Amino acid sequence: MGLTPHLWVSDMNRSIAFYRDIAGWEVQRVEPLDQPTFASLKRGDVGLMLSPFSESFDGWPMVEAVQARRGQAGAVSFYIEAGDIEAEYEHARAAGANVVDPLADRPWGQREFTIADPDGFWWAHWKAL
Repeated sequence: MGLTPHLWVSDMNRSIAFYRDIAGWEVQRVEPLDQPTFASLKRGDVGLMLSPFSESFDGWPMVEAVQARRGQAGAVSFYIEAGDIEAEYEHARAAGANVVDPLADRPWGQREFTIADPDGFWWAHWKAL
């Protein structure tokens, strides 16, 4: 069984660039290329889908519900296991990532840091101590 979050974002090109260039995801599919309304990305065994808030998708009822929830606060952090955590942290910082929580050892046995994507979704990168 796998898990693939579907994030609704404000600017597809900006989000695709963030996940590819800063967070280290591999772009699998972007449609259409000139003005994307869907993107699929992968990092290891984890998938991620992106769609814009502004697209109606031919009246898909879920989109109306998503648009109504836009801007509401949520206490969600996505945790993703890191390979070389120091290198990932330095890369994210050098690329201009919004660091929410800097790299540090945690009392629960992990070394981790958290960055926010352009829409405020939090991604905690971790590695066991």
